[in-house]
Amino acid sequence: MRKVSIPKKASDEKKLLYIEGVYKRYGESQQNLIIMENALKKLNTIALVLKDLQCSNVLIFKGEFSAPTSSCVIFGPSPAVKERLQIQHILIQKDIEEKEILRAYEKGQIKIRKPSKDELGEIKSIAKNTFRKNRRITIRLYDHDYKGIQKKAMEVGIPYQTLISGLIHCYVEGDLVEKKAG
Repeated sequence: MRKVSIPKKASDEKKLLYIEGVYKRYGESQQNLIIMENALKKLNTIALVLKDLQCSNVLIFKGEFSAPTSSCVIFGPSPAVKERLQIQHILIQKDIEEKEILRAYEKGQIKIRKPSKDELGEIKSIAKNTFRKNRRITIRLYDHDYKGIQKKAMEVGIPYQTLISGLIHCYVEGDLVEKKAG
């Protein structure tokens, strides 16, 4: 894996592009959270870039998120970062069921309890499997497309395989929108 570094004097646009690439691959949709495994140094770089972009409350947490070796960076997005990443505070987009649960909790109708060891184990297992890539594929590409994807990956600051995987994931999740002609 090649090492990516952001020069201290890089323009804000390049920093935004870097954060956008990282967020698309590792960020939690519509939240100000980036989770990575075995990448504490990279998370430190990401945190520094976020601070350079005027983000507030940039914090790094080490611990068990999706795996024992995973860590995360949480940040309060600056207006530029919020616009670029299209982050919306998750509380704004509650569906009806979530609002009912919140209302019941606020009225004291629901009591929160600590999960049992079995429940905690199941939650950890689900979280771990969420980020596990367990399928390997081989694809054939036109040379032009291959070089183009490598160029785009370099611009964003991620390996080209990660970019391809991210594009496939976005397509499967319905996040890629087809451009209409005309």
